[in-house]
Amino acid sequence: MKPTPRIVLALTIMATAMAMVFGAPVLALAAVGAGVAAHGHVLSASLPGTPTNALALNMGNLLWGDGDDNMGGIRTTAYYCLHTEIAAGGHAAPVSRAAATTMAELGTIAVDHTFKPTKGWKRLYNTEDSGMVESTMQGEKDGKSWINKIKLFHPGNRAEVLGFMRWIQNAGCYFVGVDAEGKQRMVGSEHYPAKLDTSTITTTETAAGRKGCTFEAVCSSPWPAPIVTAELELEADDASI
Repeated sequence: MKPTPRIVLALTIMATAMAMVFGAPVLALAAVGAGVAAHGHVLSASLPGTPTNALALNMGNLLWGDGDDNMGGIRTTAYYCLHTEIAAGGHAAPVSRAAATTMAELGTIAVDHTFKPTKGWKRLYNTEDSGMVESTMQGEKDGKSWINKIKLFHPGNRAEVLGFMRWIQNAGCYFVGVDAEGKQRMVGSEHYPAKLDTSTITTTETAAGRKGCTFEAVCSSPWPAPIVTAELELEADDASI
């Protein structure tokens, strides 16, 4: 039913008065009143600051199966590459929030990096029960992001290990740790490569000590360390250390 002119006038006066008291956001009510006057029903009116990139996906249930496996830790083979070894435009990343159609897409990378010729992922031995991938939320309200970290232990004090640590001590890198279920968790991104945060290389004090190198690499990221579902492209083993 189309409203009477008296109702329209009352709505307009009310909207004007509220705008004088509360400011610009309430001016949208005037548009609502105008829509009522013109068409007899409320037209859609966007308030200032309304997001235009609403998610296309439908959020569903997040359940857990009784008895599902949930073993912790990462496997003894991790992977790394230098940020500079990725070809231009070849850095892999999860899809954007606006483009995602499922929740899983927001946490996975479906393709591997595109490497420069002869380059690829290199294997890195990690002692069992000595490494992990961890994502920790950081930031203030409405400014949340993530700190992604990988921790690894490589045994021994070989010259190659010392050289490796010197080579990457200030270099941007990518790392992948493989969890107990085979999920490849990547630390590092195109604009925020992983860099060494702490590293200790020790001979230990006693014969029973564990001689070796412990190090952690971290990066800031808009997302927790994603799962790479693609097969990793490995570099030729003749360059192994």
